[in-house]
Amino acid sequence: MNIAHSILGVANTPKLLFAVLALSAATHLAFFNTPNEVVFDEVHFGTFVRSYITGERHFDIHPPLGKIIIAGIAKLGGANLSSDLTLIGQQYPAKDLFLLRLFPLLAGIFLPVVFFLIALEITRSKFTAFLVGLFFVFENALLVQSRFAFLDIPLLFFGFSALLILLKQERASNRKTKILLLFFAAILFGASYAIKWTALAIVVPFGIVMLFSLWHNRSIKWFAAKISVLFIVSLALYATSFAAHFSLSSNPGPGDIYLSREFWTKPFFQKFILLNKSMYEYNKNINAEHPYSSSWNELAINKKPIYYWMGSPTQVRDKYTETAYGSSRIAKQIWLAGNPFIWMIGLFSVAAGFVLLFLKLLFRKSNLPPAFPIAVLLSGWVASYLPFALIERPLFLYHYFFPLAFSLLISGCLIQWIISKKPLKKYTAPFVSAILLFAIAGFLAIAPVSYGINFTQNGLYQNIILKHLISL
Repeated sequence: MNIAHSILGVANTPKLLFAVLALSAATHLAFFNTPNEVVFDEVHFGTFVRSYITGERHFDIHPPLGKIIIAGIAKLGGANLSSDLTLIGQQYPAKDLFLLRLFPLLAGIFLPVVFFLIALEITRSKFTAFLVGLFFVFENALLVQSRFAFLDIPLLFFGFSALLILLKQERASNRKTKILLLFFAAILFGASYAIKWTALAIVVPFGIVMLFSLWHNRSIKWFAAKISVLFIVSLALYATSFAAHFSLSSNPGPGDIYLSREFWTKPFFQKFILLNKSMYEYNKNINAEHPYSSSWNELAINKKPIYYWMGSPTQVRDKYTETAYGSSRIAKQIWLAGNPFIWMIGLFSVAAGFVLLFLKLLFRKSNLPPAFPIAVLLSGWVASYLPFALIERPLFLYHYFFPLAFSLLISGCLIQWIISKKPLKKYTAPFVSAILLFAIAGFLAIAPVSYGINFTQNGLYQNIILKHLISL
């Protein structure tokens, strides 16, 4: 019995959902909290989190909510955080690192479930939803980013949870239920851009969903009400995160040099506006070069993996290596690198989606995939990706996570369309089995540098797989 046949035989959505969750938990919890050393941008985010516990003022280019949540978890868990995180590779108490990394980990575990539910909402196919969920389970870059004190995975979790709730709101028939769901969508949306402004790109697919609803229902009053709820509630949550930031930052600190002394006497809304203006200006003027930064057109092709961490190589001697080659050195490294097969599926799906949408709108053929979900998802991909072409600051592979997520949802729509064709139905099992096997193979090939697993220096893995990975 092949993989796809066994999957197709499971008809119960809760079982499929649990399978996605179980696999996600397994991949995320494996080797979790190793290394107990500071990794890449934990130098920045960890220090900002510690500032909330010490009360020292700091300045960051991103909104404060994600760091405040991590600080709250660390405080509740009894983290000591006795010193700043200042250097990549710095030794740090394992318990403290565990607590700093817990929130991104939990968001990462549940992220594939969110995309399972979005794919189910869009395609109405449990099987396709399961396949999309597995794409997110076996995507190495998303996995790595969720295992450390970074904010990109919580950003994705809140942003796409908001999209999921908005889609469910569109299907609800009861007006009170719709309002309640809109309220929750607005909270989640506000939480996403209160972590990083890049989440604001999701406004575009939100707008298309609501415009389609306006065209269908012809109710401008209800359309205005939905926009008002999403705007007011999300902005209120965003502002509240800054109120918490100000209340937790009452002591002098390194952030004082970025803002005038008068800044800390002014009323809240003045401080709120001034700080956001300073964040924008600082973001706009970042122009420092970085060896692992990417140009905007390199992001989508998984071109520049990022070197996150390297363990100290250890010398290993045994009678076999001594006799034939002398001693061997065992290395550990962590790279932020995407599963090349899954990223390729996403990029191909975007290209195919544009072509099929154009043909659908031009010829109105019923045998092409539905235009609405493809249009919504493509709008999200465009809105979250193309603005990077206008940004001069250094970009990194994780900046493509939002577009990647939209591209994989598009792939679900296209796969569902392909396997629904009568002539192709008999090939569904081998077709989907091949996709899954390649996705898992890509995951396993990169897993050693996703988890920081030992490999022999100048051995087969480094000279073939890792060398190719770095030169992508």
